[in-house]
Amino acid sequence: MHESVVRVDALAAADAAIRDASIFSRPFVFLHHVDFSIARATGSVFKPAVPTTVEGMLYAGFGMLLILALYHGAVRYPVRRAWRRRKARQAMAGQEPKSASSPQSTGDNLSA
Repeated sequence: MHESVVRVDALAAADAAIRDASIFSRPFVFLHHVDFSIARATGSVFKPAVPTTVEGMLYAGFGMLLILALYHGAVRYPVRRAWRRRKARQAMAGQEPKSASSPQSTGDNLSA
């Protein structure tokens, strides 16, 4: 019975130390107070929230390909097409496409 009381006191002290530790020192305080029997038991029953099965990987890969296809079809392609049409209209009108990188792209000179 005395051993159980001592163990509970040690675990309560470890819990208090971890809770009172700062965000940067918390991992080191945890490692200082780790109880390997509890860690082994926890590791034996732990199941990650992210599915790490082959089926989960296939679903994740399919989802990434679907999002990539939607991005290219609904965003990238229409923007690129509109940009090319704009450049073609400017070229047909005899204008040079305005460069966003040049500071005097409007041609206005207010210092004269």
